[in-house]
Amino acid sequence: MGNTTELDHVEDEAWRAFISAHGQITRSLDQQLSEAHQMTLAEYEVLLHLSEADDRQLRMNELADLCGLSPSGLTRRFDSMVRSGLVEREKCDDDRRGVFAVLTDHGLARLEEAKPTHLAGVRRVFVDPLDRSELETIAAAFDRIAPRPRSARTTSVGTA
Repeated sequence: MGNTTELDHVEDEAWRAFISAHGQITRSLDQQLSEAHQMTLAEYEVLLHLSEADDRQLRMNELADLCGLSPSGLTRRFDSMVRSGLVEREKCDDDRRGVFAVLTDHGLARLEEAKPTHLAGVRRVFVDPLDRSELETIAAAFDRIAPRPRSARTTSVGTA
């Protein structure tokens, strides 16, 4: 391990490039979804995770983990989505304290409407500027940093 109080030139450049790219990519995708579908990228992410789950539902804490949010952060996001009819809460039968986040038919339809816009944006701002080996390197590197469970990895083309 290197010095924990300083980054060398390569480390600093890699970190700054990641921060810059992340910000630009997420802002662009968020703006595109907002303009075309009145949906934020964060809402799209919630709908996507629920659409991929068994019975289109996840425990709220599992969904928070998948979205990289605290439970209270997810609650704030989720409340507005409930009001829009995209999702709903459902009590867990076998655990009285448990609550499921459930994707509604309306939420699934909105996700399907937004998906082509989102995928076109991902292709434009992330995929097209890179070649295949760069994409493979990025995927491998980020899986080393933050391993995804096998269930969270794309199993079919064009689902993100």
